[in-house]
Amino acid sequence: NNPPYPAKDIILSKGFYTANELINLSWKFVDPDYNDKQGGFIVEISKDNKTNYYDNRNTELRFNEYFVINSGDLPYGGGKYNLGIKVFDNRGGYSEYSNPVEFILDTASPEIIITGIKDGETYIDKSVIYTVVNDNNLKSIVQKVDNTNYSNGEIISNTGNHLFEITAEDFAGNISRKE
Repeated sequence: NNPPYPAKDIILSKGFYTANELINLSWKFVDPDYNDKQGGFIVEISKDNKTNYYDNRNTELRFNEYFVINSGDLPYGGGKYNLGIKVFDNRGGYSEYSNPVEFILDTASPEIIITGIKDGETYIDKSVIYTVVNDNNLKSIVQKVDNTNYSNGEIISNTGNHLFEITAEDFAGNISRKE
């Protein structure tokens, strides 16, 4: 009995996850012995030199080439994780762990800081709005004054009341808004 090869073609449903989102993992079982089938697997999930093992050798799931876990069940909070799979064949042989696959658990919304103006204040002649958005996985920032796109540091010289809005989104789908 030859041992199976490490899991191949590992696919995560995506690379960024928010809290309480399903992480879907699939792979291909490959064994050099023609009639061998998958007989179990262990999923290894690690972050910052801490590791959890999800052993499915003695469950009904042992024949599946997929695994699902809720991101809220990950034990080490937000951050960068690595995942590997060890597969077992139906005759007791087992592979080395697969090459690690990386994913991010992002539970924090972008932080928006607005300077240059204060809500309810009156400015004579002109005003300038500056914004800073802090997020390690920032995807987009949309800024508008009176429903018109606005660029950071642009001078607002029209007299009257104005509405400033900013929306920031990260790759995990966390969204922050301020007016």
